[in-house]
Amino acid sequence: MRVEALPAAPVAPTSPPGIGFTSASWSAYMTMNGVISASVSAVSSQRVANVTCTPHVMVPLGSAAMATAPLESSTSRTAGTTLRNLWLMSSSVRLAADSILRAGRVLDDRGLGLFGSALTRGARRRTVVTVRILQCLERKESPMTITLSHGGPTIYRSDTPSRQVLVGTIEGVVRIERDRSGSGWHVADRALTDKHVHAILIEPESGTVFAGMKHGSLFASDDGGHTWERRDKGLTEHNVYSLACARLGGSARVFAGTEPAHLFCSDDLGRGWTELSALRSVDTSRWSFPAPPNVAHTKHINFHPLDAATLFIGIEQGGLLKSTDAGKTFRVIPGMDDDVHRTVINPLNPDRIYITTGIGMYVSSDGGATWEQWTDLKHEIGGYPDLLVLHPRRPELMFIASAEQGPGSWRKSHFAGSRVSKSTDGGRSWQILRAGLPDRLRPAFEAMCLEDWGESFSLFAATATGEVWSSDDGGERWTEIVTGLAPISKGDHYSAFVTA
Repeated sequence: MRVEALPAAPVAPTSPPGIGFTSASWSAYMTMNGVISASVSAVSSQRVANVTCTPHVMVPLGSAAMATAPLESSTSRTAGTTLRNLWLMSSSVRLAADSILRAGRVLDDRGLGLFGSALTRGARRRTVVTVRILQCLERKESPMTITLSHGGPTIYRSDTPSRQVLVGTIEGVVRIERDRSGSGWHVADRALTDKHVHAILIEPESGTVFAGMKHGSLFASDDGGHTWERRDKGLTEHNVYSLACARLGGSARVFAGTEPAHLFCSDDLGRGWTELSALRSVDTSRWSFPAPPNVAHTKHINFHPLDAATLFIGIEQGGLLKSTDAGKTFRVIPGMDDDVHRTVINPLNPDRIYITTGIGMYVSSDGGATWEQWTDLKHEIGGYPDLLVLHPRRPELMFIASAEQGPGSWRKSHFAGSRVSKSTDGGRSWQILRAGLPDRLRPAFEAMCLEDWGESFSLFAATATGEVWSSDDGGERWTEIVTGLAPISKGDHYSAFVTA
């Protein structure tokens, strides 16, 4: 939800609590804390679910709005709320509210409107407050879970490190779980073992888990991935490569990308699908793929951080497409190699867009109008970058997984020469990570994700030979946490590493 208002003049702050706030930022903190506290009343005996404000509430410093919000008309709807962390973005004069905890039920549109009504009018400068809430309906308590797959989401925010990861393999969905001691991981269960899973997605409002299959259509689970049912009514292509979701029109919309390259969406958690046929209204005559059957696929789906109706669709190989009307129309974004792998957007500066491709990484600083190639085929990180993640609150901190060369060479040498590298300056320079990770790993990394859990963050990376590597200290040290899984693989990439 986006709320725009003209702020009142700032009120003199009380003494900051000794955590480095400026007077302006403390005023902003008190403003948002008051608005949120007044908007949600504590009623307390109910069991409550988490609501995470993701990724940020932004208020320009020095012009914070002050107001008193009315109480929500029915306080029994919600349980107690605490503004847990407010992070000062010193370089970009923004405040980021890390999370709003312990809300008994998801605030409806009327409740969210309290944020807007609480911001008074009358100052010269406009304040744009962006509130994006990942809503979790109250349901049976279970360990927090994220997913690790080639074509699913790759960046998560949690309050504590997740205890479970759903991994997409060529032999189904594997649930790996932290040991009770917290020092290791084990395989907890497996499902859909006769399916090659390309993508896994957890829709955050309902908790529904989706799995997209290679030539196996799409399945969904309402119990955290323990039992599954086929949900593909209206899905006319059944080789599913990518999954994503966003909140559009007041409800959750799930997107699925396929081979051949089509795009579908569902507004009822997969029970019915509609093709967004405008994707193929552009010139598709050069869409292809080097490996048989030489057909392009919809490899990646992403959204503008502040406007979910703006979609970025990566076609491998066919280029980058953009829609500003939720998929009703599309246009091609020129300026990079047409072997587009992934689109990653800086959430604090959405004009900064990164694209990984088959010949290197491209970067735009003006929302995609122009592009620069920042890495190439001879770069030390590797000439074939695919997986790219950034820290959602510190987006200059990035991690990339790249093979030395493309898949054509893997089939001959059975060697990818993979590396994971880290950038602390938004991708301008890279440091190869070797603490626990073998340098020039033989198989390709086929899936990677980052989970920001406040005090630090975790990284997970999975290979085409069935290993999962992880770091719980922000990438400083890595451990091979699970071995012996079936390959994690886009298409038949794994076959290049099967030797007699």
